[in-house]
Amino acid sequence: MPQKERKINAVVFDFDGTLAHLVIDFTEMKRRVAAAASAWLGRRPEPNGTPALEWIEELARDIEVGQAGQGRRFFDAAHAVIRDM
Repeated sequence: MPQKERKINAVVFDFDGTLAHLVIDFTEMKRRVAAAASAWLGRRPEPNGTPALEWIEELARDIEVGQAGQGRRFFDAAHAVIRDM
């Protein structure tokens, strides 16, 4: 039986945690990203104050400079690490 098309009536963003309590461990997230980056950099980078996704982009650029074509591979691997948390 074919499914009915569903219409989205609203999208709600809960930036301040009013509607849901999320537990996201950003420190652990960055630790895992650093571990992934070490495979490309040969050293474990130290997390800085940059948000995790932006830090991944910075690391990918650094990796690409030294290893052409590898920046994207790291970028994809780092995002997979975050998705798997």
